[in-house]
Amino acid sequence: MLQTKHVISILFSTFLISVLFISSASADGLYAELRIGATAPSTLKDTAAVGQFNLNFKNGFVGSIAVGLNFDNLRIEGELGISAADFRIEDVNADATVLDGSLVTGMINVYYDLVDDKIITPYVGVGTGFSTTKLSTQSDGAKLAFQVMVGARYNIRGRLWFGGEYRYFRSGTDGTLQAFKASSFRATFMFGF
Repeated sequence: MLQTKHVISILFSTFLISVLFISSASADGLYAELRIGATAPSTLKDTAAVGQFNLNFKNGFVGSIAVGLNFDNLRIEGELGISAADFRIEDVNADATVLDGSLVTGMINVYYDLVDDKIITPYVGVGTGFSTTKLSTQSDGAKLAFQVMVGARYNIRGRLWFGGEYRYFRSGTDGTLQAFKASSFRATFMFGF
């Protein structure tokens, strides 16, 4: 798995290259958005034949890229994302072991801008799609997922915005674990075409 610092470098470099091609145009139309930040996954609990154990997640990295259409106060987009966080297995019959976990998502999101044509634009959003979870060497199939978002973005100039967003994410699992839940805070970089 890529180290967090490498993923951040790749995403930030993509953003900087994109800024070079920004044009001044109306707020409506196609856009792309890069989101990077920190995630705080919940603890998952499972019961196995050998006893009770917990998967205790540490804070981790989250990143995504989205392409969408902005019109009036609505935005509709497709988003691909990845989250990565270490977790510790705690079992009553074994010592704690630290392993890595990741979550890959494909989501369709709808946002509503609470104000229009302002320098600072607060917004709310919802999304649904699929996720695949990998815990160490084990992976589950695609599971239904949903998320809710709230944030604000600042218009730097023309078709370039910078913002911040809080997101709550929930996904189904393979049936033996409880549903996967995570909260994340993200910096957002949005540019129009």
